Amino acid sequence: MHKFIQNKKRMIIILGITLAIASVYLFGLVFYSSHFLPNTSINGADVSSMNLSRANETIKGMKPQITVLQKNSDGNGTYGQKLLLKDINSDITYDASANLKDQNVILWFVSIFNQKDLEASRITGTVIPERINDLAEKLYCLQSANIVKPVNAHYEIEDGNVILVSSSDGSYIDKDTAVKAVTDYINQMFTKVDSLTLDITDLYEKATVLDDDPSLANRKTDIENMINKKLELNIYDQKIEVSKDDICSLLELTDTDPKINEDGLYDFVLKLAIENDGSNSFINKNDLRTKLETALISTENQSVEVETITGQPIRRVEVKINEQTLYYYEDDQLALKSPIVSGNRNITDETPTGKFEVRRKVTDTSLRGRDYLEHVDYWVGFDQTGGMYGLHDAQWRSEFGGDIWLYDPSRGCVNMPLDKIGLLFERLKLGDEISIYE
Repeated sequence: MHKFIQNKKRMIIILGITLAIASVYLFGLVFYSSHFLPNTSINGADVSSMNLSRANETIKGMKPQITVLQKNSDGNGTYGQKLLLKDINSDITYDASANLKDQNVILWFVSIFNQKDLEASRITGTVIPERINDLAEKLYCLQSANIVKPVNAHYEIEDGNVILVSSSDGSYIDKDTAVKAVTDYINQMFTKVDSLTLDITDLYEKATVLDDDPSLANRKTDIENMINKKLELNIYDQKIEVSKDDICSLLELTDTDPKINEDGLYDFVLKLAIENDGSNSFINKNDLRTKLETALISTENQSVEVETITGQPIRRVEVKINEQTLYYYEDDQLALKSPIVSGNRNITDETPTGKFEVRRKVTDTSLRGRDYLEHVDYWVGFDQTGGMYGLHDAQWRSEFGGDIWLYDPSRGCVNMPLDKIGLLFERLKLGDEISIYE
Protein backbone atom coordinates (compact mmCIF):
# COMPACT_ATOMS: atom_id res chain seq x y z
CA MET A 1 0.00 0.00 0.00
CA HIS A 2 2.83 2.36 0.92
CA LYS A 3 4.58 1.62 -2.37
CA PHE A 4 1.39 2.36 -4.30
CA ILE A 5 1.07 5.77 -2.67
CA GLN A 6 4.68 6.61 -3.51
CA ASN A 7 4.16 5.69 -7.16
CA LYS A 8 1.05 7.78 -7.31
CA LYS A 9 2.87 10.81 -5.89
CA ARG A 10 5.65 10.32 -8.41
CA MET A 11 3.16 10.22 -11.26
CA ILE A 12 1.49 13.40 -10.02
CA ILE A 13 4.88 15.20 -9.89
CA ILE A 14 5.81 14.04 -13.39
CA LEU A 15 2.41 15.06 -14.68
CA GLY A 16 2.77 18.47 -13.03
CA ILE A 17 6.19 19.04 -14.50
CA THR A 18 4.93 17.92 -17.91
CA LEU A 19 1.98 20.28 -17.67
CA ALA A 20 4.26 23.11 -16.58
CA ILE A 21 6.63 22.50 -19.49
CA ALA A 22 3.71 22.21 -21.86
CA SER A 23 2.27 25.45 -20.53
CA VAL A 24 5.59 27.26 -20.97
CA TYR A 25 5.99 25.81 -24.46
CA LEU A 26 2.44 26.76 -25.45
CA PHE A 27 2.91 30.23 -24.00
CA GLY A 28 6.11 30.62 -26.04
CA LEU A 29 4.37 29.22 -29.11
CA VAL A 30 1.61 31.82 -28.81
CA PHE A 31 3.91 34.66 -27.74
CA TYR A 32 6.56 34.17 -30.43
CA SER A 33 4.00 33.80 -33.18
CA SER A 34 3.69 37.61 -32.90
CA HIS A 35 7.11 38.42 -31.40
CA PHE A 36 10.69 37.84 -32.46
CA LEU A 37 12.53 34.90 -30.96
CA PRO A 38 15.13 35.42 -28.24
CA ASN A 39 18.69 36.31 -29.36
CA THR A 40 17.48 37.76 -32.69
CA SER A 41 18.93 40.82 -34.39
CA ILE A 42 17.98 42.47 -37.68
CA ASN A 43 20.67 44.39 -39.53
CA GLY A 44 22.63 44.42 -36.29
CA ALA A 45 19.82 45.80 -34.10
CA ASP A 46 18.56 43.61 -31.21
CA VAL A 47 14.86 42.83 -31.66
CA SER A 48 14.62 39.91 -29.20
CA SER A 49 11.04 39.30 -27.96
CA MET A 50 9.79 42.47 -29.70
CA ASN A 51 6.50 42.59 -31.56
CA LEU A 52 6.50 43.73 -35.19
CA SER A 53 5.59 47.34 -34.44
CA ARG A 54 8.40 47.77 -31.91
CA ALA A 55 10.92 45.94 -34.11
CA ASN A 56 10.09 48.17 -37.08
CA GLU A 57 10.51 51.22 -34.86
CA THR A 58 13.93 49.90 -33.83
CA ILE A 59 15.16 49.52 -37.41
CA LYS A 60 13.36 52.60 -38.72
CA GLY A 61 16.41 54.84 -38.59
CA MET A 62 18.50 52.55 -40.78
CA LYS A 63 19.11 53.51 -44.39
CA PRO A 64 17.95 50.74 -46.73
CA GLN A 65 20.44 50.03 -49.47
CA ILE A 66 21.23 47.37 -52.01
CA THR A 67 24.54 46.33 -53.49
CA VAL A 68 24.60 45.93 -57.26
CA LEU A 69 27.37 43.64 -58.53
CA GLN A 70 28.67 44.77 -61.92
CA LYS A 71 31.68 44.06 -64.08
CA ASN A 72 34.84 46.09 -63.68
CA SER A 73 35.50 48.50 -66.54
CA ASP A 74 38.05 46.09 -68.05
CA GLY A 75 35.52 43.23 -67.96
CA ASN A 76 37.57 41.27 -65.41
CA GLY A 77 36.30 40.90 -61.85
CA THR A 78 33.29 42.57 -60.25
CA TYR A 79 32.48 45.96 -58.81
CA GLY A 80 29.99 46.27 -55.93
CA GLN A 81 28.07 49.54 -55.87
CA LYS A 82 25.76 50.53 -53.00
CA LEU A 83 22.52 52.32 -53.90
CA LEU A 84 20.64 54.13 -51.11
CA LEU A 85 16.90 53.52 -51.46
CA LYS A 86 16.09 56.75 -49.64
CA ASP A 87 17.17 58.45 -52.86
CA ILE A 88 13.90 57.10 -54.26
CA ASN A 89 11.82 58.53 -51.40
CA SER A 90 12.68 59.59 -47.85
CA ASP A 91 9.89 57.45 -46.32
CA ILE A 92 11.38 54.15 -47.52
CA THR A 93 12.57 52.06 -44.60
CA TYR A 94 13.12 48.44 -43.62
CA ASP A 95 10.13 46.28 -42.70
CA ALA A 96 10.61 43.18 -40.52
CA SER A 97 7.24 41.52 -41.21
CA ALA A 98 8.67 38.89 -43.58
CA ASN A 99 11.40 38.06 -41.05
CA LEU A 100 8.76 37.53 -38.36
CA LYS A 101 6.69 35.33 -40.64
CA ASP A 102 9.68 33.15 -41.52
CA GLN A 103 10.54 32.30 -37.91
CA ASN A 104 10.43 28.64 -36.84
CA VAL A 105 8.07 29.19 -33.93
CA ILE A 106 7.69 25.46 -33.20
CA LEU A 107 11.32 25.32 -32.06
CA TRP A 108 11.25 28.73 -30.38
CA PHE A 109 13.04 27.42 -27.30
CA VAL A 110 16.13 26.50 -29.34
CA SER A 111 16.79 30.20 -30.00
CA ILE A 112 17.44 30.70 -26.28
CA PHE A 113 20.82 29.11 -26.89
CA ASN A 114 21.48 30.35 -30.48
CA GLN A 115 22.09 33.87 -31.79
CA LYS A 116 20.33 34.75 -35.06
CA ASP A 117 21.60 37.72 -37.07
CA LEU A 118 19.10 38.52 -39.83
CA GLU A 119 18.87 40.99 -42.69
CA ALA A 120 15.60 42.81 -43.13
CA SER A 121 13.87 40.99 -45.94
CA ARG A 122 11.34 43.63 -46.94
CA ILE A 123 11.08 47.39 -47.33
CA THR A 124 8.13 49.70 -46.99
CA GLY A 125 7.38 53.20 -48.20
CA THR A 126 6.14 55.05 -51.26
CA VAL A 127 7.80 54.60 -54.63
CA ILE A 128 8.31 57.48 -57.06
CA PRO A 129 8.91 55.52 -60.31
CA GLU A 130 10.98 58.18 -62.09
CA ARG A 131 13.34 58.29 -59.12
CA ILE A 132 14.00 54.57 -59.46
CA ASN A 133 15.14 55.31 -63.02
CA ASP A 134 17.28 58.21 -61.79
CA LEU A 135 18.89 55.93 -59.21
CA ALA A 136 19.50 53.15 -61.73
CA GLU A 137 21.12 55.57 -64.17
CA LYS A 138 23.83 56.23 -61.58
CA LEU A 139 25.05 52.68 -62.05
CA TYR A 140 28.79 52.30 -62.52
CA CYS A 141 28.22 50.19 -65.63
CA LEU A 142 26.33 52.98 -67.40
CA GLN A 143 29.07 55.61 -67.12
CA SER A 144 30.92 56.04 -70.42
CA ALA A 145 34.36 55.70 -68.80
CA ASN A 146 33.47 52.19 -67.60
CA ILE A 147 32.09 50.84 -70.88
CA VAL A 148 34.09 48.56 -73.15
CA LYS A 149 31.96 46.98 -75.86
CA PRO A 150 32.43 43.30 -76.66
CA VAL A 151 34.78 42.49 -79.52
CA ASN A 152 34.05 39.62 -81.87
CA ALA A 153 36.96 37.54 -83.08
CA HIS A 154 38.10 39.12 -86.33
CA TYR A 155 41.09 39.67 -88.56
CA GLU A 156 43.27 42.75 -88.90
CA ILE A 157 46.02 43.50 -91.38
CA GLU A 158 49.40 44.12 -89.79
CA ASP A 159 52.49 44.66 -91.95
CA GLY A 160 50.77 42.94 -94.84
CA ASN A 161 49.80 39.90 -92.77
CA VAL A 162 46.30 38.81 -91.75
CA ILE A 163 46.26 38.53 -87.94
CA LEU A 164 43.47 37.07 -85.78
CA VAL A 165 42.24 39.38 -83.02
CA SER A 166 40.69 37.28 -80.25
CA SER A 167 37.18 37.87 -78.99
CA SER A 168 36.57 39.62 -75.69
CA ASP A 169 33.36 40.23 -73.77
CA GLY A 170 34.27 43.67 -72.46
CA SER A 171 31.99 45.49 -70.01
CA TYR A 172 28.92 46.66 -71.93
CA ILE A 173 25.36 46.24 -70.73
CA ASP A 174 22.33 47.67 -72.47
CA LYS A 175 21.06 50.66 -70.49
CA ASP A 176 17.41 49.62 -70.60
CA THR A 177 18.34 46.10 -69.46
CA ALA A 178 20.33 47.40 -66.46
CA VAL A 179 17.65 49.91 -65.44
CA LYS A 180 14.91 47.29 -65.68
CA ALA A 181 16.89 44.81 -63.55
CA VAL A 182 17.34 47.37 -60.77
CA THR A 183 13.73 48.61 -61.04
CA ASP A 184 12.28 45.08 -60.87
CA TYR A 185 14.52 44.19 -57.94
CA ILE A 186 13.54 47.25 -55.91
CA ASN A 187 9.84 46.72 -56.60
CA GLN A 188 10.23 43.10 -55.49
CA MET A 189 11.70 44.24 -52.18
CA PHE A 190 8.28 45.57 -51.12
CA THR A 191 7.11 41.96 -51.07
CA LYS A 192 10.20 40.10 -49.92
CA VAL A 193 13.94 40.17 -50.41
CA ASP A 194 16.05 37.03 -50.37
CA SER A 195 19.24 39.08 -50.54
CA LEU A 196 20.32 42.72 -50.46
CA THR A 197 22.75 42.03 -53.30
CA LEU A 198 21.70 42.18 -56.95
CA ASP A 199 24.11 40.52 -59.39
CA ILE A 200 23.65 41.79 -62.96
CA THR A 201 26.94 40.50 -64.38
CA ASP A 202 25.12 37.80 -66.39
CA LEU A 203 23.17 40.49 -68.24
CA TYR A 204 26.21 41.98 -69.98
CA GLU A 205 26.49 41.56 -73.73
CA LYS A 206 29.03 39.04 -74.95
CA ALA A 207 31.00 38.49 -78.12
CA THR A 208 29.01 36.49 -80.67
CA VAL A 209 31.94 35.39 -82.85
CA LEU A 210 34.52 33.39 -80.89
CA ASP A 211 38.05 32.42 -81.88
CA ASP A 212 36.99 28.91 -82.91
CA ASP A 213 34.12 30.09 -85.15
CA PRO A 214 34.35 27.94 -88.33
CA SER A 215 33.55 30.94 -90.56
CA LEU A 216 36.84 32.62 -89.63
CA ALA A 217 39.01 30.20 -91.60
CA ASN A 218 37.24 30.97 -94.89
CA ARG A 219 37.25 34.67 -94.12
CA LYS A 220 41.02 34.67 -93.67
CA THR A 221 41.50 33.04 -97.08
CA ASP A 222 39.27 35.67 -98.73
CA ILE A 223 41.12 38.54 -97.07
CA GLU A 224 44.51 37.17 -98.05
CA ASN A 225 43.30 36.88 -101.65
CA MET A 226 42.03 40.47 -101.53
CA ILE A 227 45.31 41.99 -100.38
CA ASN A 228 47.58 39.78 -102.49
CA LYS A 229 45.76 40.13 -105.80
CA LYS A 230 47.12 42.17 -108.70
CA LEU A 231 45.20 45.43 -109.07
CA GLU A 232 46.11 47.43 -112.16
CA LEU A 233 44.89 50.86 -113.31
CA ASN A 234 44.87 51.73 -117.01
CA ILE A 235 45.31 55.51 -117.19
CA TYR A 236 46.64 57.84 -119.88
CA ASP A 237 47.93 54.91 -121.94
CA GLN A 238 49.97 53.57 -119.03
CA LYS A 239 49.45 50.82 -116.50
CA ILE A 240 49.82 51.63 -112.80
CA GLU A 241 49.85 48.78 -110.32
CA VAL A 242 48.29 49.49 -106.91
CA SER A 243 50.70 48.26 -104.24
CA LYS A 244 49.81 45.73 -101.59
CA ASP A 245 50.34 48.42 -98.94
CA ASP A 246 47.83 50.70 -100.65
CA ILE A 247 45.29 47.89 -100.96
CA CYS A 248 45.69 47.13 -97.25
CA SER A 249 45.23 50.78 -96.29
CA LEU A 250 42.07 51.06 -98.40
CA LEU A 251 40.35 48.10 -96.71
CA GLU A 252 38.72 48.12 -93.28
CA LEU A 253 38.33 44.72 -91.67
CA THR A 254 35.30 44.22 -89.44
CA ASP A 255 33.89 41.15 -87.70
CA THR A 256 31.68 40.61 -90.76
CA ASP A 257 32.73 41.51 -94.31
CA PRO A 258 35.64 43.81 -95.26
CA LYS A 259 34.62 47.38 -96.08
CA ILE A 260 36.21 50.25 -97.96
CA ASN A 261 38.08 52.93 -96.02
CA GLU A 262 36.13 55.75 -97.68
CA ASP A 263 38.25 58.67 -96.40
CA GLY A 264 41.38 56.82 -97.44
CA LEU A 265 39.90 56.18 -100.90
CA TYR A 266 39.19 59.90 -101.41
CA ASP A 267 42.80 60.68 -100.50
CA PHE A 268 44.17 57.88 -102.72
CA VAL A 269 42.22 59.02 -105.80
CA LEU A 270 43.18 62.68 -105.28
CA LYS A 271 46.84 61.76 -104.86
CA LEU A 272 46.63 59.67 -108.04
CA ALA A 273 45.15 62.66 -109.86
CA ILE A 274 47.84 65.00 -108.55
CA GLU A 275 50.53 62.65 -109.84
CA ASN A 276 48.96 61.80 -113.21
CA ASP A 277 46.61 64.55 -114.46
CA GLY A 278 47.74 66.28 -117.61
CA SER A 279 47.81 69.98 -118.36
CA ASN A 280 44.43 69.80 -120.08
CA SER A 281 42.77 66.67 -118.69
CA PHE A 282 41.87 65.20 -115.31
CA ILE A 283 40.69 61.91 -113.81
CA ASN A 284 36.96 61.38 -113.35
CA LYS A 285 37.22 60.82 -109.59
CA ASN A 286 33.64 59.69 -108.96
CA ASP A 287 33.95 57.04 -111.67
CA LEU A 288 37.33 55.84 -110.38
CA ARG A 289 36.16 55.62 -106.76
CA THR A 290 33.12 53.57 -107.81
CA LYS A 291 35.26 51.16 -109.80
CA LEU A 292 37.84 50.82 -107.03
CA GLU A 293 35.16 50.08 -104.42
CA THR A 294 34.29 46.96 -106.42
CA ALA A 295 37.85 46.03 -107.39
CA LEU A 296 39.28 46.30 -103.89
CA ILE A 297 36.74 43.88 -102.41
CA SER A 298 37.30 41.31 -105.14
CA THR A 299 39.44 38.26 -104.36
CA GLU A 300 40.61 37.99 -107.98
CA ASN A 301 43.08 40.03 -110.06
CA GLN A 302 41.56 43.24 -111.39
CA SER A 303 42.25 45.66 -114.27
CA VAL A 304 40.46 49.02 -113.99
CA GLU A 305 39.97 51.42 -116.90
CA VAL A 306 40.33 54.98 -115.58
CA GLU A 307 38.07 57.52 -117.27
CA THR A 308 39.54 60.98 -117.94
CA ILE A 309 37.91 64.32 -118.74
CA THR A 310 39.33 66.92 -121.11
CA GLY A 311 39.89 70.43 -119.78
CA GLN A 312 40.70 71.84 -116.36
CA PRO A 313 38.49 71.07 -113.36
CA ILE A 314 36.73 73.85 -111.50
CA ARG A 315 38.11 73.66 -107.95
CA ARG A 316 36.37 74.89 -104.80
CA VAL A 317 36.56 74.42 -101.03
CA GLU A 318 33.67 74.42 -98.55
CA VAL A 319 34.26 74.67 -94.80
CA LYS A 320 31.27 73.94 -92.53
CA ILE A 321 31.97 75.27 -89.04
CA ASN A 322 29.16 73.44 -87.26
CA GLU A 323 30.27 70.14 -88.81
CA GLN A 324 33.98 70.96 -88.28
CA THR A 325 34.59 69.48 -91.72
CA LEU A 326 36.25 70.71 -94.93
CA TYR A 327 35.08 69.51 -98.36
CA TYR A 328 37.11 69.93 -101.55
CA TYR A 329 35.33 69.59 -104.93
CA GLU A 330 36.51 69.34 -108.52
CA ASP A 331 33.73 69.94 -111.07
CA ASP A 332 31.23 69.32 -108.24
CA GLN A 333 32.81 65.92 -107.53
CA LEU A 334 33.86 65.51 -103.91
CA ALA A 335 37.62 64.88 -104.05
CA LEU A 336 38.69 65.24 -100.40
CA LYS A 337 37.06 65.43 -96.99
CA SER A 338 38.87 66.43 -93.81
CA PRO A 339 38.12 67.12 -90.14
CA ILE A 340 39.21 70.58 -89.00
CA VAL A 341 39.52 72.80 -85.94
CA SER A 342 38.24 76.35 -86.40
CA GLY A 343 38.26 79.46 -84.25
CA ASN A 344 35.74 80.27 -81.55
CA ARG A 345 34.84 83.89 -80.83
CA ASN A 346 34.09 83.08 -77.20
CA ILE A 347 37.70 81.99 -76.60
CA THR A 348 39.93 83.23 -79.44
CA ASP A 349 39.34 84.82 -82.84
CA GLU A 350 36.35 83.71 -84.88
CA THR A 351 36.98 82.04 -88.22
CA PRO A 352 35.57 84.46 -90.82
CA THR A 353 32.60 83.24 -92.85
CA GLY A 354 31.66 84.05 -96.41
CA LYS A 355 33.16 83.60 -99.88
CA PHE A 356 36.93 83.92 -100.28
CA GLU A 357 39.61 82.79 -102.69
CA VAL A 358 43.11 81.37 -102.47
CA ARG A 359 45.39 84.44 -102.17
CA ARG A 360 48.66 82.90 -101.10
CA LYS A 361 50.34 79.48 -100.99
CA VAL A 362 53.50 78.96 -98.94
CA THR A 363 55.40 75.94 -97.60
CA ASP A 364 57.72 75.66 -94.60
CA THR A 365 56.77 78.89 -92.85
CA SER A 366 56.03 80.21 -89.36
CA LEU A 367 52.92 81.76 -87.85
CA ARG A 368 53.62 84.61 -85.46
CA GLY A 369 51.40 86.35 -82.95
CA ARG A 370 51.65 88.22 -79.67
CA ASP A 371 51.96 85.04 -77.64
CA TYR A 372 52.86 82.30 -80.12
CA LEU A 373 55.30 81.19 -82.81
CA GLU A 374 54.33 78.02 -84.67
CA HIS A 375 55.92 76.29 -87.68
CA VAL A 376 53.64 74.92 -90.42
CA ASP A 377 54.50 72.91 -93.52
CA TYR A 378 51.62 74.27 -95.63
CA TRP A 379 49.84 77.62 -95.66
CA VAL A 380 46.89 78.49 -97.93
CA GLY A 381 45.89 82.09 -97.16
CA PHE A 382 42.37 83.18 -98.07
CA ASP A 383 41.91 86.64 -96.49
CA GLN A 384 42.48 89.87 -98.45
CA THR A 385 46.21 89.90 -97.68
CA GLY A 386 46.65 86.14 -97.80
CA GLY A 387 48.61 86.27 -94.56
CA MET A 388 46.13 86.60 -91.69
CA TYR A 389 43.66 83.73 -92.12
CA GLY A 390 44.37 80.47 -93.87
CA LEU A 391 44.15 76.70 -94.13
CA HIS A 392 47.21 75.08 -92.54
CA ASP A 393 48.53 72.02 -90.74
CA ALA A 394 48.66 72.01 -86.94
CA GLN A 395 51.14 69.34 -85.94
CA TRP A 396 50.78 70.30 -82.27
CA ARG A 397 47.30 68.69 -82.39
CA SER A 398 46.70 64.96 -82.18
CA GLU A 399 42.98 65.14 -83.06
CA PHE A 400 40.72 67.20 -85.29
CA GLY A 401 36.96 67.57 -85.71
CA GLY A 402 34.21 66.88 -83.20
CA ASP A 403 33.78 69.48 -80.47
CA ILE A 404 37.48 70.37 -80.04
CA TRP A 405 36.83 73.89 -81.35
CA LEU A 406 34.48 74.53 -78.40
CA TYR A 407 37.29 74.24 -75.81
CA ASP A 408 40.57 74.31 -77.76
CA PRO A 409 39.94 76.36 -80.91
CA SER A 410 42.33 77.76 -83.49
CA ARG A 411 43.15 81.47 -83.52
CA GLY A 412 40.76 81.95 -86.42
CA CYS A 413 42.48 79.83 -89.08
CA VAL A 414 41.33 76.42 -90.28
CA ASN A 415 43.58 73.73 -88.75
CA MET A 416 43.89 70.49 -90.75
CA PRO A 417 45.78 67.18 -90.43
CA LEU A 418 49.14 67.27 -92.20
CA ASP A 419 48.33 64.62 -94.82
CA LYS A 420 45.04 66.31 -95.77
CA ILE A 421 46.40 69.83 -96.19
CA GLY A 422 49.35 68.35 -98.10
CA LEU A 423 47.03 66.90 -100.74
CA LEU A 424 44.87 70.02 -100.85
CA PHE A 425 47.89 72.31 -101.15
CA GLU A 426 49.12 70.39 -104.21
CA ARG A 427 45.75 70.72 -105.93
CA LEU A 428 44.62 74.27 -105.14
CA LYS A 429 45.65 77.18 -107.34
CA LEU A 430 45.59 80.92 -106.71
CA GLY A 431 42.10 82.27 -107.24
CA ASP A 432 40.27 79.04 -106.36
CA GLU A 433 37.08 79.58 -104.37
CA ILE A 434 36.90 78.97 -100.60
CA SER A 435 33.47 79.24 -98.94
CA ILE A 436 33.09 79.13 -95.15
CA TYR A 437 29.67 78.60 -93.57
CA GLU A 438 28.35 78.33 -90.04
